[in-house]
Amino acid sequence: MDAELFWLKVRPLFEPTGEDCGTEYDETRACPKCGFGARQVGPLHLDLKKVPKRDIAKTLGGEIVVSARLAEEMKAADIRGYELGPVVSRQGKPTPHWYQLLLPECMVELAPRTEVGHSFFAPEPDKAQVKRFDVEVAHLV
Repeated sequence: MDAELFWLKVRPLFEPTGEDCGTEYDETRACPKCGFGARQVGPLHLDLKKVPKRDIAKTLGGEIVVSARLAEEMKAADIRGYELGPVVSRQGKPTPHWYQLLLPECMVELAPRTEVGHSFFAPEPDKAQVKRFDVEVAHLV
């Protein structure tokens, strides 16, 4: 079965984020207010002792990691539409136990009544963005 869009809600969440551990980002096209849109330009650096002992988890910064076991199962099941990136310690030492789950960017068409905002905890709709349906500018759908 093929799907154009698959929503994956990942739990548990953990910290510190990749950025806090030394992951580098290109922020030339990022939002100047919040950093949304920054592109990761190297391997994901993490405090490996803080990664939950689960097959999948996400940092508070949104980086998703999967265990080597889950990565192998996904490959065996012929799941497509993702890539696996390396995970390294804060000091840059690669780990064979974890991979970063890299998902492609996609554009979605929003219904006219979709509201967007700038704050996850207290959304304040930006009516100019609602009319344009520009998810990259609005940040939160």
